[in-house]
Amino acid sequence: MYNPEPDPRYQKPEKIVTLEGEIEIPTLIPDDTVTTGENPFVQIIYRFVKRRESASLEDIVRHVTTEKKLLPHNQYGIARVTAIVNHMHDGIL
Repeated sequence: MYNPEPDPRYQKPEKIVTLEGEIEIPTLIPDDTVTTGENPFVQIIYRFVKRRESASLEDIVRHVTTEKKLLPHNQYGIARVTAIVNHMHDGIL
């Protein structure tokens, strides 16, 4: 899986004018930014696991339902996150 980048059309490059010429400032991408063309839940789970280097299913469910509050912390939300993680783990994505 690749590391998704936000669409560059939405990011205007910033430049500093110096005596030597213009220097372009690299654009920083916030952690909570997701891109088009990829499931946002998959991106958030992927970044969370990549940042922690390993995470259990309970850690991922807690992150998505309690910390980020993207899905409700009930049977539906837990089942949805579990299905996404199982789908990612099977290598189908």
